[in-house]
Amino acid sequence: MKGDSMKYALLAILLSAVYAAAQVSYPVGTVIEVTDDGVTVTAPDDAAEDEADEVADGPATPVVYVDESEYCYGADYAVVDCDASRNYDPWVASTGERAYWIRNQLTISIPFTLPSRDDADDVRYGYFQMTSPQSRRDPATDDVFRVWFSSEPNGEPLGGRGSKCEKWLVQARGNFHWTQDQSLSGQLCFLGETAKVLYANFETACYAPRYEGSCSDTNKQKSASSYQFDVARLVKGY
Repeated sequence: MKGDSMKYALLAILLSAVYAAAQVSYPVGTVIEVTDDGVTVTAPDDAAEDEADEVADGPATPVVYVDESEYCYGADYAVVDCDASRNYDPWVASTGERAYWIRNQLTISIPFTLPSRDDADDVRYGYFQMTSPQSRRDPATDDVFRVWFSSEPNGEPLGGRGSKCEKWLVQARGNFHWTQDQSLSGQLCFLGETAKVLYANFETACYAPRYEGSCSDTNKQKSASSYQFDVARLVKGY
């Protein structure tokens, strides 16, 4: 009997190791998105991954007037982490990874000045390439990662809830696309064609359609633990 117990214990350890390995077996760039219908796994776009190696060949950065005095205006610092000096200017640029930490249950709001379409007409689209060492979370019981664009710090998503300008993920990994090309507005987040101040927002929160408990804008069920993730910005020309 003692031998059998030892055998089953070793088998349990082996199965746990196999399960743990499966948790991190997806290739870089895989998007595991939370939707009303469940959790959707999207394989990485090889073409998009190749673009990361073509930063030097991207579109030119337009000259844009930036007024940082407008940045973070109206931010509720009880719930928002917004700093005018921490911005995404110039917006049309391909950058290396930058590390962020969501702390104290706050939403990170990063301002930037969107150029007019006329000033950035050689840009087809851009995207955030996100990575994170954090474990994947269960939307039924946990707060999950959310990224979106808004016209105010921690504001409503451009285009409304559920639009292409908002994405929920079980882990901060994968790509989040934007465009100023009207012809792509049905596929990607359309930021508009006029110059304006916008915000990129990041938080962890409960996803109401899947969460098993109480979940609302005033009760986001945010965990007290910090959440670390990295964002690289890339742009693609025609």
